[in-house]
Amino acid sequence: MSENRIERTDIGVQVQRYDSRSTGMKLCSVPELILVYSGTVHVKTPTEHLTLTQGQAALINADVPRSLICSEDALCMGLAFSPEVIAAEKSVIYSRYIQPVLGSTALSAVKFSDSVLWERRVAELGAAAAALVMRHTGEPQLTAEEEELALKTESSCCFELELHCHLAELWRLVYINLVAAAAGAETENVYRKRVNLMVDFIRRNYRRSVSLEDIAASANISKSEASRCFRRCLKTAPVTYLLRYRVD
Repeated sequence: MSENRIERTDIGVQVQRYDSRSTGMKLCSVPELILVYSGTVHVKTPTEHLTLTQGQAALINADVPRSLICSEDALCMGLAFSPEVIAAEKSVIYSRYIQPVLGSTALSAVKFSDSVLWERRVAELGAAAAALVMRHTGEPQLTAEEEELALKTESSCCFELELHCHLAELWRLVYINLVAAAAGAETENVYRKRVNLMVDFIRRNYRRSVSLEDIAASANISKSEASRCFRRCLKTAPVTYLLRYRVD
């Protein structure tokens, strides 16, 4: 595969253009966003096989081996960037928002479709960032699409700031939609499991004298947590649920 590489080591960004056939398996120590402008590109990792077409993208996480197989008419670029372009490693932003993505085995390779708004936006931001780097480094072979993106985003005096904004927004979208959403779903699942245990206890013991402490103990949680779970899932309090169940 032909590879044209543009590297800005001073800001931790590297852009590679892939324009024919295939690469062997390679390892990148930082995340890489694969952007497809035309044709079909197959991205393979030890656990994933992603097929990308025009307008689509894929984020390959740091230290994940990957290979690319391109159709003859394919044009794609890889935007590899250090997460420290977004925030310093010892910062709160890094620990709260960057490390959870880097450390997630579920996010070793993620495909972004052009049919989903936020996913399409990730690809657009990545393409704009790549075009900005290429234009700023004097790359003479920008495609018409790359040139248009660069012109839309270029600032005469704020290249590094513009680049930071693109990558930070890209990362925010990934975090919100893949990390925070998954965490929220997992939390919701925990609440529902606890409520199911407590509801089952109430239905089996409603004829007896049952306290909030008894209900909470059936799920091995505190009284305040039991109340929180009921309000979140059933919009009522545990004792209120018990009383209504007795009446019904």
